[in-house]
Amino acid sequence: MLKEFIRYINQKTVYKFILLLFYHQALIAQIDTNLVTKNKPINLFVSAGSHVSLFNLSGITIPSAQIQTDINVVSNFFVGMGYAFDHYNEIDLIFTRSISYSNRHNVRLRIYNYFGDFKKPIMGYSGISMGLSYWQSNYSSSALNINSTSLGTSVFPSLQVYFGLKTTIYNRIFNISELAFGSPYFIQTSFGYKF
Repeated sequence: MLKEFIRYINQKTVYKFILLLFYHQALIAQIDTNLVTKNKPINLFVSAGSHVSLFNLSGITIPSAQIQTDINVVSNFFVGMGYAFDHYNEIDLIFTRSISYSNRHNVRLRIYNYFGDFKKPIMGYSGISMGLSYWQSNYSSSALNINSTSLGTSVFPSLQVYFGLKTTIYNRIFNISELAFGSPYFIQTSFGYKF
């Protein structure tokens, strides 16, 4: 009963955090829209791609996916949100003939600043991201006669410091590549579109 209650609270925490991020993004968009009325263009970057985490190096995961949206708040300063998904497989057929699966959903707030004019074709930036990682795990073993057992869900905070490079490929199409310290990844690359 207590485990179910904790799982329920953890799920509600993730949903509240996701709603908070969407609310924050809408607020930033409203602030930016107010600036547009003063002839300032909107600079909204939307990108999607893949990343590498320490678990990827162990070979127990399929390619990871992520998406992020970032809005230019003032000068070369951007605020945005990101979502990352990882699916991990672990197979141990020798000892227990077991298979376990884990999914990680990460939602985070991104804050970063370009080293110079972000409109240049190639420009570096650095920033931080803070968020939550929501883990779901299952386990099964034919040797132990366990068909499928849910190992539960857990929520962990994530904190990351990153350095990136934005390269304009053509007109409004761009690539961003980041080297990061912290969770949920240490290398990522994404392709995106500037609205």
